[in-house]
Amino acid sequence: MNYRTKCVKSSMKSAEPCRLLHEKNEFIEASQEVFSILSSFISELNSDIKLYALLMKIHHNKAITSQLSDEENIRFINEMKRDDKEGIHSFIYHLHSVK
Repeated sequence: MNYRTKCVKSSMKSAEPCRLLHEKNEFIEASQEVFSILSSFISELNSDIKLYALLMKIHHNKAITSQLSDEENIRFINEMKRDDKEGIHSFIYHLHSVK
């Protein structure tokens, strides 16, 4: 799981017990709505063309990456590798060409 979605998913975990276990329908419906909204947000976040392009610019800019700590640099490189491995870049470019 990448760092971008991990932050959002931690918020979703708070709504999950309510969504599955609460006895009042209004609480279940509200938590389901939060879950749906955040799920959509994760999908948009992981397919954002502008965000991916910006991350690629940062990735290739030594002036910026040299300012990252070793841990930040490793995390950043791993994120980019994960995106490439999962084909997110291909998906994004496909979306961009369709628009």
